[in-house]
Amino acid sequence: DSVTCVPQGYASYNFVKKFLIRLVLKYATEVICVSQFQKKEADKIHKRDYTVIYNSVDNNVFKNIGTNRKFITMIANFDSISFVIKRVMNFIEACSKVKNKLPDKKFLIIGQSGNKTQLALKRIKELKLTRHVKIMNLVENKKIPEILNLTSTYVQISDVETFGVSCLEAHLCGCKLVLSRQGALPEIFSEDAIFCDHNDIVDISKKIIQSEASKTKDIEKSVLKYDILAKQVKLEKLFKAHHVI
Repeated sequence: DSVTCVPQGYASYNFVKKFLIRLVLKYATEVICVSQFQKKEADKIHKRDYTVIYNSVDNNVFKNIGTNRKFITMIANFDSISFVIKRVMNFIEACSKVKNKLPDKKFLIIGQSGNKTQLALKRIKELKLTRHVKIMNLVENKKIPEILNLTSTYVQISDVETFGVSCLEAHLCGCKLVLSRQGALPEIFSEDAIFCDHNDIVDISKKIIQSEASKTKDIEKSVLKYDILAKQVKLEKLFKAHHVI
C-alpha cells in the first residue's frame, strides 16, 4: 500500500503460494499479461517472455445511450482488502466537498457488502450525505451498462490496477473518467481520463468537479482499440500456435 506500506497481492502470500506462482510462470507454455504494467510486475517474479494482450469488453453491450446522467459512480466491494485498495473512504470524503460545489449531484457506490459496509454508512451519516450518497449492493452484470449510462463521471482511485476493466466499460458507456495514477491506469487511459492523487481528498474532489465541467471524451478510438473481436482473433492465433484445446 502506498500509504501504509502493508504488502498486498503477491507480496502478501505465504511461501507455498509464492512457490506455486513461480512454478506456473516458469513452466507455462505461454503467459498472457493484460498490460505492460502487469508484465513488468510478473518479470520481477520470474523473467521470461510474456505476451501482452489488453482486456476488452463487448461494445455492443457497453455503449453510450445515456441522456439523464445524474450520478458520480464508483464500483468497489466492501471487504477489508478491496475497501482499502479502491480508496472507498477517500471517495466518500471527496463526495462531501463535491456536494458543496455541485449540490444537485448524486453519488453511487456499487459493490458487494462486507465488513466495512457499516463503517462507510457511519461516515456517510456523519458527513450528512445520506440523501446524496447511495450504496447499491452488488448487482447483476447485465444491469451495469444501464447504471453506467446514468453516470456522468466514473471514479476509480485504486492504489493498484492491472488493467481497469470497469473503467473501460464506463468509458464506452460515455462516462468521463477520474482515475488514480496507479498501476496500468495511466498506460491504458492516458488519453481518456483526468488523473488525481488518490491519497489526497482535496485533489480527488477538485478533479471530479473538473470532470463534471468538461466535455465527454470521444470514445470511437477506444471502441476500436479494445474491440473484443480483435482480441479474440489474437487469442485464437496464440492458442492455436501452442495447440491448446
